[in-house]
Amino acid sequence: MNYMEMEIWHYVVLVGAFIVVMGMLIPRRKAEPAGNSAQLVEQALDQFMASSETDHQELVAVVTKAQKEWQEAAAARDHRIAELEARSSSLEQQLAGQHARWEDRLLALQSQWRQAAPAQELPIVPVQETSDDAAEPRIRERYPELFRMHEQGKSIEAIARKEGLNKGEVQLILQLSRQEERHRV
Repeated sequence: MNYMEMEIWHYVVLVGAFIVVMGMLIPRRKAEPAGNSAQLVEQALDQFMASSETDHQELVAVVTKAQKEWQEAAAARDHRIAELEARSSSLEQQLAGQHARWEDRLLALQSQWRQAAPAQELPIVPVQETSDDAAEPRIRERYPELFRMHEQGKSIEAIARKEGLNKGEVQLILQLSRQEERHRV
């Protein structure tokens, strides 16, 4: 049963109780004229209707306030998602730029080797991380507990609750880690 149905039943019970009490009081007051009793019932019903109207207005105000809060929260979530998407895009560009620098460096090293030893066959050597790369911790190193829970098969919602992050942030961290691993291979 929802709140409105329960509230209506409360009023029905109150009216029924009022009628029972009035029924018990009427036989004791036989000396009063019948019109006075009808006036009392009418006054009671008027008070009941006024009370119902007040309660209805309060309920409408509460629902309106809740709806406004929900809309504000949705707007804040949309703004946060847009920020995270922009950060993700920026990080993707940084990773692509880093990858391009690594490729350029590899080509430069290969041309230096060719100039230094033109008769020798150059071995293909994987690019080693520079001191700049070593200074920046990997994503997995920054969030070890998050990755441990992910590897245990925990849901993104559970990880987000445990780490105090949004689901979108957890998804972004996992996605960036996958990209970082692809670029490091």
